[in-house]
Amino acid sequence: MNNKKRVKIGLPILLLVCFCLLSIYIATNTTAKYTSTESGTDSGRVAIWNTSSDLGSNSINLICGDSAQSCTITVTNTSEVSNTYSLILSNVPNDITVSIDGGSEQSPSNEQVTFNNAGSFIIGSGITSRNHTITFNAPLESNVNTNNVSVNVIFTQID
Repeated sequence: MNNKKRVKIGLPILLLVCFCLLSIYIATNTTAKYTSTESGTDSGRVAIWNTSSDLGSNSINLICGDSAQSCTITVTNTSEVSNTYSLILSNVPNDITVSIDGGSEQSPSNEQVTFNNAGSFIIGSGITSRNHTITFNAPLESNVNTNNVSVNVIFTQID
């Protein structure tokens, strides 16, 4: 009786194991396999990144009295990518306000003024350079005589 019970239980388990093995064999040999090979020589090209700014020099000799003082900076992009840029002015005396292109005036924080997103260049627009007028205003009672204000342009790719 014990033998018949083993055969009754063992036979379905044996058939199930055989079915699973056969299914795995069929599934792995009849489905698509993806392979990849490389041959030959290829090369890739990256976009050209070429930006510049021209202030005539790297700094502005600031002499303030009772009138505003202005200078012009030219920002140029001959890159193959669109970009935006910010103007950062350093060594600006704390009692002077600064504006670009007649916009709102900003006061320095720790002798620095930042104009975020001062401009942008979009590829295909045909515009490769922009001029910005930076204006410094000091009150009549200002103690500023001479300061060399440096201007940095930070470009950021936008596409």
